[in-house]
This record gives sequence, structure tokens and C-alpha cells, in this order.
Amino acid sequence: MNDATGTGDFDAFARTADLRRALADETATFTTEQWAHPSLCRGWSVRDVVGHVVVPLVVSIPRFALTMLRERGRFDRANDRLARKTAARFGADLPAVLRDRADRRFVPPGGVPAFQLADVMIHGQDSAGHSASPTASLSKTCGPCSVCCARLS
Repeated sequence: MNDATGTGDFDAFARTADLRRALADETATFTTEQWAHPSLCRGWSVRDVVGHVVVPLVVSIPRFALTMLRERGRFDRANDRLARKTAARFGADLPAVLRDRADRRFVPPGGVPAFQLADVMIHGQDSAGHSASPTASLSKTCGPCSVCCARLS
């Protein structure tokens, strides 16, 4: 059984939901300065990164496809546009949206559940790195990255 599919003893959906809740906890008390801090993703603030993590929870596949058309098929530009719009739309409520929709199961077209897990792990570490106690709850929730990465391969 392939654990990365979300079946078996390793449930990518459950891990993703746990990490979304941990990220919501980490960012819930962010100051304006913390939200505006540049992330490791070029051109994005921490707010934009969390907006990106929220996109699959609030944007439908047809809406994403329409944005892809507007951006002439360029995924990176569509992704950037939706992340920024989502961040602006929800603002300080991003952590609440992330928590309220943490259990939503999303698999990108042509992907597996582990894709969302990896996305939340990577961007969660980036975003939480700007909190008073960086990655404390993320590390507690997920454990060592080597555990997940070994199971994803």
C-alpha cells in the first residue's frame, strides 16, 4: 500500500490538517510587522505565503483554471495572483480560515495527497519562523521532517 496516497498507517490528509492547525496557531497572534516580513519565497510576505496555503481551501478548481487562462497558462503567475488575492481578502482572518478548513481534503490535479502535506510543511516552516517561538507547534505536531520525507519517497 502506498502511504503517500493517504491510505494505510500514514495518513497524509491527517498530517496536513494537523500542520494547518499548527500554522494557524503560530500565526494567530502575528503583528502587522510579522505579517509584512519578507518570506523565503521571492516577492512574497509572510501574509502572502499563508494566503498561498489557504488557496486550495477557498478557491475552486474552475476558478483556478480561469486564473490560469488569464495568466496565459503560466502556473507561477496564476499561483502568485491567487495567493496575493487570498491574503488580501482574508487579511488578519487567515489563521481562522486555515483552522476552520484544516480538514478539507484537496489533491491537485495529477497529484497525490502528499503534495499538500509537503506544501504546508515547507511554507509553514517559512511562515512560523517569524513567530516569537518559531516552529514550536509545527515541530511538535509533525516531528522530524525525515519521518515524513522517508514515507513520501
